[in-house]
Amino acid sequence: MGNEHHYLFVLCSHSSGSTALWRLLQTSPNVSALPVEGQFVEAVGPLMRKTPWNEQAVLPWLAIKAEWEKLWDLGKPILLEKSPPHLVRAHSIEQVFSNAHFIVMVRNPYAYCEGSKRRGRTGLGYGRDASYAQIARGWVREGEYQMGNLQLLQRVICITYEELADKPAAAVDKLLAFMPGLERLDSQAAHLIHSLEGWLERPLTNLNAAQIARLSAGDVAEINSVLREHPEVMTFFGYDYLAGAYHPLARVRLASAALFTRYVTRNVQRLARRAHREQA
Repeated sequence: MGNEHHYLFVLCSHSSGSTALWRLLQTSPNVSALPVEGQFVEAVGPLMRKTPWNEQAVLPWLAIKAEWEKLWDLGKPILLEKSPPHLVRAHSIEQVFSNAHFIVMVRNPYAYCEGSKRRGRTGLGYGRDASYAQIARGWVREGEYQMGNLQLLQRVICITYEELADKPAAAVDKLLAFMPGLERLDSQAAHLIHSLEGWLERPLTNLNAAQIARLSAGDVAEINSVLREHPEVMTFFGYDYLAGAYHPLARVRLASAALFTRYVTRNVQRLARRAHREQA
């Protein structure tokens, strides 16, 4: 990879697995990450957090880069950063950070909407008290930006939350093919992640079913009223519409299946880690 640094940016909204991916990338021996999201670094926070989702905001990227480099381990060849609003200004980032690589990540819109509303998150075009329809519009707008990022950025790859959570080993292979300098990634490692159950340390786990199960039929219909106006975004990322008549029994079955899958997966991965330690 040479002596020059390579910058790796995760372009992913909140409630979409960005922290899980960020933690996974840090298992590479060649990666240095900021201690917090770059937008929250004290020296640049007032600039980056003033209007974080304003696509028209012009940020002093050279000054921001200088502050971030005070916190990265510059002895590592790959410098990692993830802040959700980057997805609306990736092109300006690419102009300042040479050798920039980007990982676009999206998540099922229904799980995204549930997580965003439950946690009172803000996104592109909506605030903390947004309705499901407003959050769904935010997902669509962010998806449109991600489509543009995939089409226009020079070094970019797309991995969905579902790919990462359901087939982590295959996702790791995809990431290493995209950026061989990562050298290796540990898809079995457990990480401290905030999710539906609060802060837990666990390996990569798909929580879509458990979150979608919390939506009522009315919630699903409200989300669908927006998503059906934008079939091109759903098709681009390979997502299907959820039936509006989402029966409560189906929600119970989804939640039970999700809990059982997490239980089995967690125990299998725990046994695999133990066997690996015993062999070492």
